Amino acid sequence: MAKIIVAGQTADFQTDVNITIMNALKNGWPAAGAQGDSELQLFDASLNPSGVKIGTTWWDGQTFFQVHVTPLLVSIDPNVLGSTRWEYTDRHYVHIFAKGKNMRDKKWKLEKEVAQQIMLIRAGPAPGICWWDISDFREAPEPASEATDWKPELVHSVAIVTVHYEKVKQ
Repeated sequence: MAKIIVAGQTADFQTDVNITIMNALKNGWPAAGAQGDSELQLFDASLNPSGVKIGTTWWDGQTFFQVHVTPLLVSIDPNVLGSTRWEYTDRHYVHIFAKGKNMRDKKWKLEKEVAQQIMLIRAGPAPGICWWDISDFREAPEPASEATDWKPELVHSVAIVTVHYEKVKQ
């Protein structure tokens, strides 16, 4: 009986892929802040309590700027590459939240930084992952409002990180 060696598949990773993406963003985040903006340095409860919080949960309102990685609930797409090799594609959301003064500018800088970090570590970003890519960020829909002067207190955009990995039968 042939043995299948896993070079991927979400359930086979030792670390959740959402956490892998989150850690890659945290580890690559520039000390000067996203796009050189000192207000967009990483969150640190004691050193920078107003910085960018990166996580795998949802907006919690604790900081003005947050980046969250969550699973995209779709099936994993297999691609047969021969009788002994399969490539799989899995997708994850990256959400950007910003509020406060200049929130649209800050959101734009966060989008650029996240995309840049994903592209910098595109090849072999973690054990088992062949490569990953990120889509363009899109503005999340704003709630409907009857007020003509309604302004959002929070801006939210989302992109999709597509993760590619392989399985090999030996």
